Order: sequence, then C-alpha cells, then structure tokens
Amino acid sequence: MKKKTILIILLLIALLSIFFVLNKHKKTEKTEILKKPEVLIEKKKEIQKETKSEKQEQTKPETQTKQKKELKTKDENNYTWDELKIQPKYMPEGVYYTFTAFDVAGKTTVLAGNFDNKYIIRFFEDNKISDVEIKDMPQDILYEKGNLYVLCYKHLYILKNKRIIKDISFNIPYISLFDKLLFFDGIFNVLMSDGSAFQLIDDKLVRKKYLMTKDNTAVWVKKTSAKSFEIRTNPDNKNIDRAKTYKNEIGSITLIGNSSDDYYCIIDIIENNTTGNIKRVISSYKDNFETEKQILPKRTYSDIKNDIKIHNNILYFVIVNKNGLTLKFKKL
Repeated sequence: MKKKTILIILLLIALLSIFFVLNKHKKTEKTEILKKPEVLIEKKKEIQKETKSEKQEQTKPETQTKQKKELKTKDENNYTWDELKIQPKYMPEGVYYTFTAFDVAGKTTVLAGNFDNKYIIRFFEDNKISDVEIKDMPQDILYEKGNLYVLCYKHLYILKNKRIIKDISFNIPYISLFDKLLFFDGIFNVLMSDGSAFQLIDDKLVRKKYLMTKDNTAVWVKKTSAKSFEIRTNPDNKNIDRAKTYKNEIGSITLIGNSSDDYYCIIDIIENNTTGNIKRVISSYKDNFETEKQILPKRTYSDIKNDIKIHNNILYFVIVNKNGLTLKFKKL
C-alpha cells in the first residue's frame, strides 16, 4: 500500500512539473509578443537616425567638394602611354616627343605621329587600337563630317572609316609655317601664320590672301600693338569688326575654330616679361574677347603644336605628362 501511495505522489509531482514548465513557456511567448512593438519602434528610430546622419553627411562642404571632383572626372579621359602603345622619347630641345597631333572622332581618340619609326594615324577606343600607316610625317589632323584630314609635308590624306580615300599631293615649301587646320564656315582651310590660308578646292590646296567664308567674306586677325589686336572682315576695305586691348603685352593670336554663331581665338598673354611667363586663354568674338572661357595648361613635358580642337561647341584639349595623356572636354 505504501509503495502505491509513493508512486501516486511521484506521478502528481511529475504532472505538476510539466504544467509549471508549459505555463512558464506561454508567459515567455506572451512577453516576447508584447515586446515586438517596442522592438519595431526602436528599429524605426535607428533607421530614422541613420537617414538623418546620411543627409547631414551629404550637406557637409567637404562631401559636396568630393562629389564635385567626382563629377569633374567625367569631363576627362585618361590614358597611360602603355595603353596608347607610345614610348616617349627625350629630345635635344629638352622635352619629350610623344605624338604630333590629336583630334576626337565621336568616341574615338585619334593620335598622329612617328611611332616605332613609322608614320601612323592611331585610333583608340574602348581599349582597342587601330593603326593606319601613311607615307609622310603628319603635322596636324582634323576630323569633320565623318572624314579625317591629315596634313603632311607633301601630302594631304583624307580618311573615312579608318581607310584612306584620297591622297592629295602638293608642293608648298613653306607649309610647315601653318598655324592649324581649320574648318571655318564649313570650308576646309590650312591657316598660315601670316593670316593667309590654303583652301581645299577640287582636290587642290589653293592659296587665299585671307581666310574666306562661304559668302566670300575675308577674315583677318591682326596684332596692332604690343597690347592689342583687331579682327577685320574684308581687310582691304578696312572694316574693323572687333578690337581688343589688354593691360599686359600679348604674344600670338590664333583663330582656332567656330560655332554656328561665334568663333574663338587663343590669345597668349605675357604675364611677366622677365621670366617669359605666358598665360594662354581662349576667348570668343561674340563677347568681344572679354571673357576667358578657358585658361589652357602650360606645355612643359611635350610640345604639341595644336593641343586644342573644337567640335559642336565642345572644346577638347590635351594635357601631356610623364605618365600619359589626359583629354579634357568642356562645353563652350
């Protein structure tokens, strides 16, 4: 009888223990459920705090400056000499020879020069290089309306889709005195340093006393003193369109391109006669050359004769250094 009583007592104790454990588990679940809204509220507060912190970070001057710098990098393309397959060569003049001329054809950067003892027009796009070999040393190149014009000492090549479609021979002994190739008012010109120009007419370079427009209007840029210059239309009739005087002495003035309603010049401003420090600026005819639309970099590592091009109101210019080439572009 005693054994039976003891078993019953032990059974009751076991049942009570099971009931206690189950009841405690339910209370814990209920407590956790009650806690959930508080957890959500705390989480919401944390998210709001993080969002506020991000907004504050975005408005910090140093953050905005960093963002501006990141945006600026979109206005330039950088290439190393290895990417371009160019080996800079030190010259007796104290600079490095890298390439002779450049231009931009859509998304393609085009370079011309003497590469590996060959006269080459090099097309670079999406890390791919295409070369076109020519017979003469390129002096300048110009891309216009799907064609690439290549001026050499004895030849003017015209390329389309990276193929030579015309090879125009000429014999102009002083052609190396040119300033630049220029499409002005839709006409191809080899602009000379004395203000004259060679126009391409019926596959021949024909000399003109002045730069001419489509309506046969002559345009002439003339330095009138150490500190001034003027631009004339129909110079023989002495019509002055623009006259500009600077505080400092000026060096050369070069017409570099035009848009639908304006044209642009590079003016060399001599900031210090003793040191020979020169500031190269781009200004426009439309605002009477009052605004410096772009101050151009000094050329110390490699001297490229024409380091500026203008297409569709966009200015392109190159900066050359020991590591490679930076191509910058800016809307005018």
